[in-house]
Amino acid sequence: MGRLGRVVWPLRVVIVPGVLEVGVGQSALEQPLRTGGADMRGIVVVDQVEDRVVGWHISIGTVTKPGAWVLPADDPRIARLLADRVLVTTERAAARFGRGTDIGGLAFAIIAETSALDAAVTGERMSWPRLATRPTAAPTGDAQSLVRWVSDLLRTWEAVERERLTHPVLLARAGAVARALPPGWPSRVMFAQVA
Repeated sequence: MGRLGRVVWPLRVVIVPGVLEVGVGQSALEQPLRTGGADMRGIVVVDQVEDRVVGWHISIGTVTKPGAWVLPADDPRIARLLADRVLVTTERAAARFGRGTDIGGLAFAIIAETSALDAAVTGERMSWPRLATRPTAAPTGDAQSLVRWVSDLLRTWEAVERERLTHPVLLARAGAVARALPPGWPSRVMFAQVA
């Protein structure tokens, strides 16, 4: 399959003939998550760079640093690497793989849920983590910005859930188990349409 390595943040991807898999470990092989009637194993941010496709896998429920891979654009393994993952594409990759899921919707779903949780708690103001509603520019380009933003949003959601689980009144509202994603996101799961 390729060589495995450790992920260094900011993620640096080196193209190696054939395939390079960086940091794709146990998190990329987790059991599928049932969301909106579809099995999902995580989120993949995809970029098309000339004759190469670059993908970053981001786990849901146990956010680790993204694992990345680089393959020739015509490699048949791309379809398997994108299977059962929520697709987020850069502008360059959208022409080939489709627009993908609106990741901005994840930010607003987190905001909506923290507002609903605040309303459920009387007499106490909750302290939720801050989150960015848009990606911040990364010096390495648009894909790095998306990867960092998705990872940050998922870490923020995990922090919200950890805090929620410490308040008995909120357990009654949303259950005693941490939720992998905020209610209502993704509203429509966009899986890859590999051409």
